[in-house]
Amino acid sequence: MLGYFAKRLSALSKGNIDFARFGLDIANGLLGAKHDLFDKANAPVNILTCVENADKHLDAEFFGEKKNMLEDIYTWLSEFAHPNFCSNETAFTLAKATGRMVLRDGDVIGDDHFQMLTTVEMGARMFIWLLEDFTKRVKENFPDE
Repeated sequence: MLGYFAKRLSALSKGNIDFARFGLDIANGLLGAKHDLFDKANAPVNILTCVENADKHLDAEFFGEKKNMLEDIYTWLSEFAHPNFCSNETAFTLAKATGRMVLRDGDVIGDDHFQMLTTVEMGARMFIWLLEDFTKRVKENFPDE
């Protein structure tokens, strides 16, 4: 969301959107909901829209070239969050001799786990940069706030 907000703030400061649109986009990002309990709420900002906008902002303002790094991180971590090979591989092993799946609850953390944690660390470092960038942009665009 922070990357999405930074991209929207950048669009506002460049005059590509007006303040009303900016306010609505931020409000939907913070307060949007889909559940029937919130039937009066606007739809939330789609997570893929957030990732796409955050990547555009990072590519333009941080990397200076198209990398789509957040999309790559999001896609990779999704492999572990959804039921598929990566999430299953971290949860159990196959005991070939018995043809059984064995939960890895007693296993030591291995290289495959560290690869996932490295990806989380990369996302965390980008979050820090986005937070600093967003804070700077808020101060530039709303100096009295």
